[in-house]
Amino acid sequence: MSKQEDKNIENLQEELFLVEHAQKLANFGNWFWDIKKDSVRWSDVLYSIYGLNKQNFKATFSGYLERLHPDDKSRIQSIISDALAQQKDVHFEERIIRPSGEIRHLKSWGFVKTNDIGEPVKMIGACIDITESKLIEQSLKESQNTLKLLIARQHRYIELIEKQSERLNEISYIQSHVVRAPLAKIMGLVDLLVNHDNGKDDKTELFQYLSDASLEFDEVIQSIIQKTEL
Repeated sequence: MSKQEDKNIENLQEELFLVEHAQKLANFGNWFWDIKKDSVRWSDVLYSIYGLNKQNFKATFSGYLERLHPDDKSRIQSIISDALAQQKDVHFEERIIRPSGEIRHLKSWGFVKTNDIGEPVKMIGACIDITESKLIEQSLKESQNTLKLLIARQHRYIELIEKQSERLNEISYIQSHVVRAPLAKIMGLVDLLVNHDNGKDDKTELFQYLSDASLEFDEVIQSIIQKTEL
């Protein structure tokens, strides 16, 4: 082997090393699928993303489907089938279930390779674990929903305060105006009974007026009580 060949191999090994470590840092994995043979190759990072051991899991397309979340499986199968039928590249989000039961969110890309007569023979793809960003997104949505509820409650409190203020203003008006009328009648009738000479018939009539004024005053008081209880 020539020195140039040795140098080329060394450069290739360095590039592979850099790619592998870049994938680890980005939590980014890649895969290769030979459609005819149903032979699949995963990068080490992809095994890590799926929580699988390379020695214990044989990568196949059906094996990949088994790892998908049940609610996503039909959708992903349709996406991949359409990509193969139309020889088009795809990108999609999916959820997988690790052997531990943990659910992870992935963003995936797939690129279809065809033979000379246009038949899809290979598919090359990659995926990145976006679970943390999904959790942050969900947390933000929950915070926004909580904020909306708090704002709605504040509006309701303001409405209640405004209504209560209206009642208080109405009560204040009743106390300062409506109460005075029957109270003035009562005071005037009492003055007539106490400080003036009245015949029997006059006293009877005055007592009737006093009774009516007292009932009117009681109705006003009851009205105030009802408004304060609302």
